[in-house]
Amino acid sequence: MKPFLPLLVLTAVSSLHADDSVRSAAYKAGDEQSQIFSSSGSVVAELDALLDEMSRNGISDDTKALVNTARSKLAGVRDGSISTALTQLREISTSGQAGGIQNIIAQQQQAEIALRKIASQLAEKQFTEEIAAKSSAILARQDRAIKKTAGTAAEQEAIALQVQELTQALAAAPADLPAPIAAIVKKAADKASEAGLAKKAETAAASDSPTNKTELRKALAQVDQLLSQMVPAKERLEQAARAIAKMQDDQANLAAAKPSDAALADVLAGALAAQAEDTAKKVASESPAAAKALEAASEALQGKSPTSQPDAAKALADAAQAINEQLARAKAAEETSLAQAAQSLQKMASEAAALAAAETAAAQSPANATPANQEAIASETAALQSQAAPLAPDAAASLGKAQEEMKSGNAAAAAAALQESAQKLAAQASAAQAAAAEEAKLPACRPPSTKPRPATRPPLLP
Repeated sequence: MKPFLPLLVLTAVSSLHADDSVRSAAYKAGDEQSQIFSSSGSVVAELDALLDEMSRNGISDDTKALVNTARSKLAGVRDGSISTALTQLREISTSGQAGGIQNIIAQQQQAEIALRKIASQLAEKQFTEEIAAKSSAILARQDRAIKKTAGTAAEQEAIALQVQELTQALAAAPADLPAPIAAIVKKAADKASEAGLAKKAETAAASDSPTNKTELRKALAQVDQLLSQMVPAKERLEQAARAIAKMQDDQANLAAAKPSDAALADVLAGALAAQAEDTAKKVASESPAAAKALEAASEALQGKSPTSQPDAAKALADAAQAINEQLARAKAAEETSLAQAAQSLQKMASEAAALAAAETAAAQSPANATPANQEAIASETAALQSQAAPLAPDAAASLGKAQEEMKSGNAAAAAAALQESAQKLAAQASAAQAAAAEEAKLPACRPPSTKPRPATRPPLLP
């Protein structure tokens, strides 16, 4: 797409009288605008083709919504400000009257802002989804290779090539990514280098040693864990739900098959246990209950007792239920109003403050730090984290930190983290309440909209 007409040129043109200079400048501007109009139409067509291809190959609802929104915005800009500017410039080139130039400048600026936002959104979404999907796909492929005890040399060579592509993609990440995404990419690239990911892939390809395969898998999991943070929470939960369903099928097949080769059974169980552990880490921020169940499943899968497989099956079922409950919370958060969000956040802030007080008492007096009391506080903190995650992920992170401190026996640090989460929840409750008050004033200041209100809204708070 050619650059938009510079503001200085348009400003200079606006000072000219109705003469040939105005006509000439407007004619040239109109030619530029015609090319913008044409190229934007090509982009709309490309977005339509992209949507068709994504629909055939599988696409998340959130990604489809983003591309659809981008297409609608671009089509609106094309039919609106770009088209209007083109018409007005053609009129000026004929009449020589430059009175509408300033209006065209504003329209041009609106078009440029809209188009750049669309391009930025699509580039970011495409990169984050592709890099996260590539990492997860390589990890899944390595899991399948581990399950095969021999004859995987060619497969490991292919995996080594994919690892090379992944590390190159991390090194060549777009320079204009948002700061939080860029930070995650850098951490993942640093982790890949620190863990010797590429070298481990080459070593696994050169030898059929199970140890080399496992070492590669461990390094891949570390990088994948970091990259998964780029994926929105709802999508991560949906991915976890699918992964758990697959694990349930694999575990049922493993329990029913009873293979005579004990070594093979151990390999299959170990691969499943690793998958459960990885998934637990990916959902711990939103659903501590699911993470705990997955950790229990991982432990049971590696057990040798007669109840190990039934225990694993139950733990996986508990994890699936916890994930579904968290997805329901995420959906409810999308549909809640600002006023409702403010009430919920304030209630959670009060609960977090009460937990902080209880943990402070435990830190100050051993009599208040009984195992039963600590377990109750930890359980309530985990439940509060799941409730807070859809509306206040930053506060949920503090609640997660509090649980980690509880596990290490540091009651004072846990109390501080709980108090921090209470403050964050209270601050966001105030912000939501203020936004709700502003929203309530809007109908009095403008005519009621004839457009239907959307059934859902994006997450209310960052």
